Amino acid sequence: MDKAEELDFLELVVRYQDHALDAAGTARLDAMLQSSARARELFQDTALQVLKVYELHNGGYGQFACPAAAPAGRSGGRVLGFPVQVWAAAAAVVLVAGLVWLWNSARPPSVQPAQPAVTVAE
Repeated sequence: MDKAEELDFLELVVRYQDHALDAAGTARLDAMLQSSARARELFQDTALQVLKVYELHNGGYGQFACPAAAPAGRSGGRVLGFPVQVWAAAAAVVLVAGLVWLWNSARPPSVQPAQPAVTVAE
């Protein structure tokens, strides 16, 4: 595909994206897309560029976004009404407390029992 053909093709693509392409132009565009890998690559690039411009101009897909339902058995990041982060923090606290208890119970006491200061004579 030489430069003149690319420019002709891009003109067809722009008219197609503007919904201003007649039946003959649509047939030419279709034939070019079927016959040329470079035409398909250009079409994909321009479609992605148009999408990017649309997103930047309109702030995203606001009007097209569909709220997805939570899958069955999932409550959107909540377990028993609490966010998963709360459960993770509670598990971390329990783990640290268990490790501290285990550490203290495994080593011998550092203070020896006091010896009586007074001895009883026999």
